[in-house]
Amino acid sequence: ASVVLAGLCVLATALLRRGEAGWIIGTVAQVLLIGSALVLPMMAIIGVIFAAMWVAAYIVGGRIDVERQERYRAEVELWAQDECVR
Repeated sequence: ASVVLAGLCVLATALLRRGEAGWIIGTVAQVLLIGSALVLPMMAIIGVIFAAMWVAAYIVGGRIDVERQERYRAEVELWAQDECVR
């Protein structure tokens, strides 16, 4: 079962840049990881730590995406102004 869970995590990582599928698979993997604490209680600690990192990555990643778009728009605007000056 842990091999399947690890495989889900690798698959989620590979799909993160391609859309929502990676985030959905990763979230399912996190829920399964925390749920595995029912069988092995020490997994609750690991599950909570990884879930916290997953949430942090989701939040910070969203901020980074917004900042990249803002920077791109500013650069395009700057290039457009530079072309008009010439």
